[in-house]
Amino acid sequence: MICLLHGGMRRVSVFNAARALHHSLQPTHSEVELGEFLSSEQKILICSSMKTLRDENKLKVLKFWGRISGIVNDYYLLQGFTSDCFRNVKYFYSHDLIDWVRLPRVEPEALRLLDDCTSLFTGIPSHVFTFMSPLDQQEVRLKEEDRLTAAVVVINNEMSIIPRSAFLIGSYNQTMKNKMFKGLPFDKSADQNSYVHFEDLRGSKVMFPLLDSTNTIETDFPPAWKLQHEQEGQVAVVRSQLWPGLTFHHQVDSPVYGWTYFGDGRRNWDICYMI
Repeated sequence: MICLLHGGMRRVSVFNAARALHHSLQPTHSEVELGEFLSSEQKILICSSMKTLRDENKLKVLKFWGRISGIVNDYYLLQGFTSDCFRNVKYFYSHDLIDWVRLPRVEPEALRLLDDCTSLFTGIPSHVFTFMSPLDQQEVRLKEEDRLTAAVVVINNEMSIIPRSAFLIGSYNQTMKNKMFKGLPFDKSADQNSYVHFEDLRGSKVMFPLLDSTNTIETDFPPAWKLQHEQEGQVAVVRSQLWPGLTFHHQVDSPVYGWTYFGDGRRNWDICYMI
């Protein structure tokens, strides 16, 4: 089973960890969903690595972010932060779930070239992609580790979603979970207008910046999400069509929600033809 770490807390059960860790940025998903992608051995290895990483890097929260697949190796990714979830966010990757490497800071050039590099990830961080820039038809080079950082940052910024009113802004402008949030009822959990982009909280100084926000995932263009209920209606599941492999879960009538990404790190440019 996978383990999330928050402060001194450590739980092995995914479902129980999700209940206990609702003070973190992203509580975990159901055991069923993670079980589709991670074996029991992989979950144990992740769990045993996280405490060391959290302590060494003095992180308040450390969570499993997802996996970006590669030809030779896959990249397993963790996300952590110290206090405010917009500041000093750190990402780590591993091939074997034992040895972890911190991702470098995102490079502006890597962000600019991210969508131009359409090859699959190789799974070799030192690999260099060479391709033609569509803007000026000049040959450009992009190191895979820099591309990996850019992909993780872009996916996180574009696709992190939360239930409306789940977060608020504290008196010192820090982004924090709304402890009064008890979850969405079934009818609201089935409405895309009940989910907003987490990135919209950045820089806000309003206590409840998303409470009356009209910038919900329903207004995204092109339409990027598919919403359905699973587990006999107990869990709302929202899947991204723009970044296939990103799945958000919210347990109805509870503060448990979060997302993971299991994909190839490439944006789906065919989405306009899927509408």
